[in-house]
Amino acid sequence: MSWCWVELGLGATGLEPGLLVALPLIALSMMLSSHTFPPMAWHTVDGILLASLGFFASRQPSLRSRLPGYVLLGASALCKQNFLALLPLGVILNRDAGRVLAWLATLLPAVAYVTIMSALGAGPDMRQQLLALTGLKQSGITPYIGAPWWAGGAALGGLAAWFHRAGNGAKMARGKVAAAWPMLGLVLVWLMVAALGRQVNADRYLFLDRYSFVLLGCVCGFTVVSGIGKKVESMIPVAAFAVGLAWCSGISKGYQTPAHASGPLATVLVMASLSCLAPARGDLARRAWSLGACAAALVILPCWWSARHDRIYNELAASALTARLDGVLPGGVGIRTNPNTFEVLADLNQAIGRVGARQYAVVEDVAGWWACSKQRNPLPADWPQSFELCTGELRRRFSASALALRGRTTFIVQKVYMSSISYSFDPVGDDNFYYGAVVWIRAHLKKTGETRFWDVYE
Repeated sequence: MSWCWVELGLGATGLEPGLLVALPLIALSMMLSSHTFPPMAWHTVDGILLASLGFFASRQPSLRSRLPGYVLLGASALCKQNFLALLPLGVILNRDAGRVLAWLATLLPAVAYVTIMSALGAGPDMRQQLLALTGLKQSGITPYIGAPWWAGGAALGGLAAWFHRAGNGAKMARGKVAAAWPMLGLVLVWLMVAALGRQVNADRYLFLDRYSFVLLGCVCGFTVVSGIGKKVESMIPVAAFAVGLAWCSGISKGYQTPAHASGPLATVLVMASLSCLAPARGDLARRAWSLGACAAALVILPCWWSARHDRIYNELAASALTARLDGVLPGGVGIRTNPNTFEVLADLNQAIGRVGARQYAVVEDVAGWWACSKQRNPLPADWPQSFELCTGELRRRFSASALALRGRTTFIVQKVYMSSISYSFDPVGDDNFYYGAVVWIRAHLKKTGETRFWDVYE
């Protein structure tokens, strides 16, 4: 994905830095997008990848060569319906709004998905799941106007763009002073990217809740101010798509942040700034790219390394991960975790072993168990927490399924919060909304046994 956005910028600006010069910017982009996020399957990451590849492929010269790109772009909406907004955005930015084939290619994946699901009889289930979550205002509007981070970033980005424009102003059309203003704008951009990137290992959610919004604001402000004078006209469609991608990716219940798109945002911001130097000072632009990207990547690298080793999601630092999950978690060969998590999963493994050949279900924070388990999960949800069972209809469906399995299925139900087991074993109370499935099973099924961390119901 990081390579893809550098290529998009190169195509828009005409810069030809060479592979060795481009690599530091690609590495910088990767570090920002990965930040502290764990290496796991995630629908938002999949959607960003497909949308990025699709937009890149749709920037080809002929319509026929652009069609595969539009299909990829349309496929991003299958990962997360928020990305539906990117479909018309990509077509319009490529100036293909009047071409029927472009629209058909973009809509093909969604139409095929709905058709196949309906033909298999899964239409009602599909509608129930896709329409369950709402809250566009909460995650798509309030974070931008309810805190100063996005607006502050927009002001900084606008200031950097103004520096670029000032070099061509009527009062500064001559001399070294005029030439210094665009360089000042580029220096400000590199400083912003480096300073924000150094926060990737900040305590808990600072990069997610603050600095990634600042970076998105920078791109918005730079694009708007630059677009007024059409200084970086070729970069405006690329920047607009990057902004749309970041906004769509941040519409979420569990990850309300554009942090996953931080790499593309930084790439677009830097290359838009470099493109202001390229027309008249191409050699200077290449040197500024090389020096700036290397310096920023070197500044960010130790912080990123710390983020990946010391700020692991729901885990201790890497040095404290001393327990191997070989033989404990299906598919967990080679994975190391902290002693507390190992104890809980080993206890679960033993509880399942006591079930023997009988069918079992695990509730609720162990969705990863089913990825390589020999037995399929008999329940309709691998991770039946409140975000997944977010409507009365979905909760009734889950409870009806559990009741239908009663008498021939053993339910192994957690006793403690999984999110904090790295540090402590905190019991799940009977009034916990997030663990609604746990509370429901306690109230409606018969307890037949227990281990240290798990209750057994039938």
